[in-house]
Amino acid sequence: MNRNSLSEEDIAKGKNFDQVLKNYSAMKPSFFKTPKLWFGASAVLVTTVAALLLYTKMADHIPAPPDFINPPIAAADIKSDQYLIDAESDSTIKYPGGSLIHVPANAFLDKDGKPVKGKVELHYREFKKVADVFLAGIPMTYDSIGQQFHFETAGMMEIAALQNGNHLKPNPAALITVDMVSNHKEDKFNTYYLDTITKQWKYAQQSNYPGEAPDKITDKDIERKRYESYDEPTKKIYDNLKNSEKQIAQLEKEKPVTPKTLSADKPRFSIKVDEKEFPEIATYNNMKFQVEDKSYNPTKADELWDNVEMKRVEGALNYAITFSKPGQKYTVIASPVFATKDYAAAKLVYDQKFKEYKTKLSKRKADEAKLAADLQARAKAADEKINKEIVEMIAREKIYESRMQQNELFYRSFRVADFGIWNCDCPNKLPKGACVLAKLTDSRTKKPVLIQSCYLVEKGRNAMFTYSTEGLKNFRFDPTKENMIWVVTNDLRVAIVKPDQFKAAIKGSTEMDVELNVLDRSFKSSDVVRAYLEI
Repeated sequence: MNRNSLSEEDIAKGKNFDQVLKNYSAMKPSFFKTPKLWFGASAVLVTTVAALLLYTKMADHIPAPPDFINPPIAAADIKSDQYLIDAESDSTIKYPGGSLIHVPANAFLDKDGKPVKGKVELHYREFKKVADVFLAGIPMTYDSIGQQFHFETAGMMEIAALQNGNHLKPNPAALITVDMVSNHKEDKFNTYYLDTITKQWKYAQQSNYPGEAPDKITDKDIERKRYESYDEPTKKIYDNLKNSEKQIAQLEKEKPVTPKTLSADKPRFSIKVDEKEFPEIATYNNMKFQVEDKSYNPTKADELWDNVEMKRVEGALNYAITFSKPGQKYTVIASPVFATKDYAAAKLVYDQKFKEYKTKLSKRKADEAKLAADLQARAKAADEKINKEIVEMIAREKIYESRMQQNELFYRSFRVADFGIWNCDCPNKLPKGACVLAKLTDSRTKKPVLIQSCYLVEKGRNAMFTYSTEGLKNFRFDPTKENMIWVVTNDLRVAIVKPDQFKAAIKGSTEMDVELNVLDRSFKSSDVVRAYLEI
């Protein structure tokens, strides 16, 4: 709609003399150059006229291809609202339903690319439900990478501008913005523009989701942002600091456990401890585990177990020890202890190991403190900038949460780079679950119905799956959904198959015989059609 004319450069790109020459060489010699050309120019003229008349006559019997945008019921097409605005002033138009059209000053250009002055007619309409799209005759298929997808819409709108009956173009330096109210808040819908010249939807590189929730700010996000803002020497200091922190954390796990003597009244047992996994107790000899669990079941000690796993209880000197065998597990809480005769030797080991531990830990913490000081000195300016950004991110998050709690209208935005139809859509493949041969017949004549298009619609979903006559041979649908069929015949009549009729039409797992009640009555508005067709 309102597309710019091709320039000389565009035309030159389409020229391919080599291909023309190749096609010419493959053709038979023209009859004008054969010896059989004995009749005069007047005879050629008569023959040409006759051929044209014959073509015209034949054309009467060839059905014209359907229009790209083809409302099945002309009187039920979705009507546009018209607004008269001043082209040289800012304007904001509130559309019924809450959508806002923001028109900046000098937003329109004429066919020569010059700014428009004076009054301009702005035409606008919306398609919120899939029934609106159907009645407007807007195609809902999208081709990408050799595959066909079917749109599920979160809202669609069409906008145009005229002055004195002439279509205008948008001014790239002052684009119109439309905030369209949407009933769907999921962040899965892309922006598409319907190119009526190439007859296909084009993906637009713009988000339609202005109410998008800001990313939740985590400690990892903050650290990542800080790191990305550092120069290479600072990043090296940061990496060394993080490595030091890991070493200290690992060293603290190796802190030897203070030995204690066993209690004569508590059960105890011995198990072999992995030195790598539990260095804090693996160095001791003659160590036993004393049961600290009041719910301990003594009979479990008499059973034969296949495997033992041990885990230190966080914040305590106890260990959770799990015994297991096929189909059964038993966990007991226990602490490492020593008999009186073994305690003195264990205490000597502990004192030596603890001294070594403190020396290592002090050195590591001193290194860490130096690295932290170096990082703070080098990264002060960068951290101030990041901290400011974090404050702003937190503020945006609070504003978003506040808006969502107020149950206000949800808007999707378009920057109108071209006048025409804009769409918030999510491409889908055909439904899965069942695949049948669908036969469409007229309920009165019992003859097959010649269709222009057949649309499968799932109730409660804003999607329309398009089938051609050939596609009915592999008619796919989800049997768990409430399915409907909308049909547009070759002579632009409409038929509908409601969910109960849809189920009744399924004949086994391979065929579906659908009898259509083709509508012959006339309608005066889209509201009347929706009520009659229950859509």
